[in-house]
Amino acid sequence: MTTIPYCLIKPDVADALRTLVDALKLKVPGGDLGFLCPACEEPVQPYGGTHFQHLKENPKCRLTPK
Repeated sequence: MTTIPYCLIKPDVADALRTLVDALKLKVPGGDLGFLCPACEEPVQPYGGTHFQHLKENPKCRLTPK
């Protein structure tokens, strides 16, 4: 069986998941839901339901705003 290490998720769905986790006060290891940038695989967080924001600046990533 093939293992898929991660998949793409729409920002509004990720934002809804973050809201649900916060509202239910669920414990998430390290507070990280595991969202990764598809370009560089660095951690990202949903930001306002419209896009993801790198948790730390990553100038090498082609998706990091200049």
